[in-house]
Amino acid sequence: MNIKKVIFSVAILGLLTVICETGYAQPSTKDPFLLVDDGNGNKTEKYVLSPGETPLPSVSFSSSELGSGPLWVWWNWTYEETGETFQEQWQQYMSFPDDPFTATDVPLVGWDSLTEKEGWWNVSTEWQIGWTGDRESGDIIRFEVTSVVPEPASSALFLFGGAAIALGKKRRKHICNKENKS
Repeated sequence: MNIKKVIFSVAILGLLTVICETGYAQPSTKDPFLLVDDGNGNKTEKYVLSPGETPLPSVSFSSSELGSGPLWVWWNWTYEETGETFQEQWQQYMSFPDDPFTATDVPLVGWDSLTEKEGWWNVSTEWQIGWTGDRESGDIIRFEVTSVVPEPASSALFLFGGAAIALGKKRRKHICNKENKS
């Protein structure tokens, strides 16, 4: 393998790492997303959870979408491993202090007492804006609860380190071959 191919491969790997490490962009309004409470009140967006974290399905609305009427949001939870569907949860909001307003404060009732959480979960989100608005729905939020959360940064360091070692060996071999020919 020549040096250009190695450099090209490392560059592609680096680009993929940056793309994967970036995570998810801030959602546009009405695109459901998942915030996770780590138990200390810190909320971040992610889709692979450890068992001690609490998922908070969320959806954002601009003030122009909400107007002055109330907002109702429903979340329907399904555990893929068993197909079990949990009760529909809903929350009513009468005021919208932020723009965009994010409805995010309703975890699954009894989440902390569930004994079997690991695996894939789906949450469908629906909402109604105003007293007479139609009930609309968004994309399904899919997330995984796992006891082992991979660390993309560590994987990237491992791969870059391996590529650097391979490149160094190739370079030394190339230099040694030049010296032997002289």
